[in-house]
Amino acid sequence: RSPYFVVCIDRLSGRSDSITSGAAFHHDTYYVLHNANVKDIELEPDVQRLVESIKALINYTCFDELDIEFAIDHQGILYLFQVRPMVFNHSSPHNVVLDDDLHNMLRSSVKFIESIFRQDSLISGELNVLSNMSDWNPAEMLGSSPRPLALSLYQYLIGKGVWSQSRAELGYFDCTPTPLILSVAGKPFVDLRASLNSLMPGDLSSMIKDKWVSYCLHRVKHQPTLHDKVEFEVTPSCELLDWTKFENHFESAGLNQEEVKEFKRSFARLSSELLNEKIIEQELDKLLVLEKRREKLKSNLNLEEAEVSHLARVIQHLVEDCRILGTKPFAKLARLGFVALIQLKQLSELGLIEESGIEKIIIETPTVACDVREALKQLESGGLCYSEFVTNFGHLRERSYEITSLSYRQRFLPHSGTANQNGVTVHTDSDNKRQFKKIPLPSGLNLEELDWHLQEKEFGLSASQLVSFIQQAIYAREQAKFEFMKSVDLILDLIDRFGAGYQLTTDDTSFLTIQDILKFADSSDTGAAVRKLKRSVGFNRKQMRLTRAIHLPEVVSSPKQIYAFKLTKGVPNFVTELQAKGEVVCINDTSDYMVLDGKIVVIEAADPGFDWIFAHSIKGLITCYGGVGSHMAIRAAEFQVPAAIGCGEAIYSSLKSCKSVVLDCRNKLLSVL
Repeated sequence: RSPYFVVCIDRLSGRSDSITSGAAFHHDTYYVLHNANVKDIELEPDVQRLVESIKALINYTCFDELDIEFAIDHQGILYLFQVRPMVFNHSSPHNVVLDDDLHNMLRSSVKFIESIFRQDSLISGELNVLSNMSDWNPAEMLGSSPRPLALSLYQYLIGKGVWSQSRAELGYFDCTPTPLILSVAGKPFVDLRASLNSLMPGDLSSMIKDKWVSYCLHRVKHQPTLHDKVEFEVTPSCELLDWTKFENHFESAGLNQEEVKEFKRSFARLSSELLNEKIIEQELDKLLVLEKRREKLKSNLNLEEAEVSHLARVIQHLVEDCRILGTKPFAKLARLGFVALIQLKQLSELGLIEESGIEKIIIETPTVACDVREALKQLESGGLCYSEFVTNFGHLRERSYEITSLSYRQRFLPHSGTANQNGVTVHTDSDNKRQFKKIPLPSGLNLEELDWHLQEKEFGLSASQLVSFIQQAIYAREQAKFEFMKSVDLILDLIDRFGAGYQLTTDDTSFLTIQDILKFADSSDTGAAVRKLKRSVGFNRKQMRLTRAIHLPEVVSSPKQIYAFKLTKGVPNFVTELQAKGEVVCINDTSDYMVLDGKIVVIEAADPGFDWIFAHSIKGLITCYGGVGSHMAIRAAEFQVPAAIGCGEAIYSSLKSCKSVVLDCRNKLLSVL
């Protein structure tokens, strides 16, 4: 339950029953806080008038939980069809949210956003926008309302300098110490101004950068559906084979001809350094160092006898190692992976490589997901023993940063619903170390023709060099993610044991922050400190109830949207050119694993821990959150599964009540069957 008016309007069909029947797939949805001041909301006149009518009905009926059906004719006259009270179970105290607490949190959020939106002397941009699906895509990795430990760990490992330092070392503008991932009322957002600055070459003049970043922010503000496609539709982040897409935008941004030339030259200089396989090898080597250090810590750790304070120090070592030797190399490799995807899309748009050629590159590039899928099939058939499966893949979990999410070693077969009842154990990695070896070029590509086109464009790389870089970058990104998540999994296991040392359950511990825990690494655990730790659990539980009761838009461009907003009509990122039609199966955090074969899977967000989905013969995949280069977009392309990634909350909410859908990726259509 939430203290909002939720208004659904079908402005297209002309039918009076489209909302109630569920036929209105692309209707408009508004959230308006009950007690919002008129001056604090910005809505269309008809919605504003409707809200005033709802308030009058509440006063008249003395009910504030109403289901209201209405219509508005072409003259703007409002007709009331039906009003009836809604029935809720109020017996559980966990459902209770006090208005004063909620409004205090919202007022605090407004002030926080106002401060974030002020001009920053360290980075360019005259305005700001917050997005939950840009850049590091926190909504996909964490969900829209993550628990405090998951959010704080994600912020600490990535948002605390690593994201900007990694890009600066590659030649991009250094945004340090500006944080990237922000928490607004407990919900994760990316500071888009900081993100855009970090995608500019480090040697680009401040004047050009300020003009371009400001213009890009204005575009996303007025076209919020672009927020998950920033690097493909809003700004370049590397040298392009064809700049046609951006030429009109350069003029609109106020860049003159000389500034445009300098803009392009700057990206050319940056890309000459980026498109280098030696960087990939260097960063992968750091992951091997991370593994050695992690193994040394594990071998010296006696879990049965370890004091809680010692666990805190080991957690601190693991966290810092993970930041420097895990997430930082991954951040660099993820950046190169994005550059690879951009180049691949460019080749396709220019007709320099056919769709079949792109599919060959992606399919013939080996990734961890192929290994996971094959291992799960062998485990189910008895061809692989459980201990070997755990050794290689046991660290994966569906919510990678969520301590209450079972790892693969605990879950056993994710889709079978059976679990390992032996408790959490710490396993050593396989003696057969994964080799980061050269990937052969995919078969069947016409490299001579592609080479001729690249030379004509004066790109600076041969066809074989470019295709090899694309393959290596995609492979390295996935491998790095797989490797550093071993450290994240161990961190979560030890945090669980840390909490148990103070009589906290796993659920309790999920309401701590990583900062709460790291304090015990360099301070003795006095009685007062322990009591404060336990009070933090209770306080954060209360805050979590408020966070889940609050609704925020996916893109925040005004503090007033805290009180009222219209859900963005998401434009899904369609993957492959295939079609799928059939029954929908929705997966959420509490789902028992059901039969997925032959179904179109709908899920809010899916990180690497959900790769088990592809061990089933699914017809299609639809996610609420995710971008063009997101984890699931790459997986869908790799396994040739038609997918609509990042359809947004409006479409996702409709899909959850649908039985069957048509997913037509070729024509970019998603409709109810």
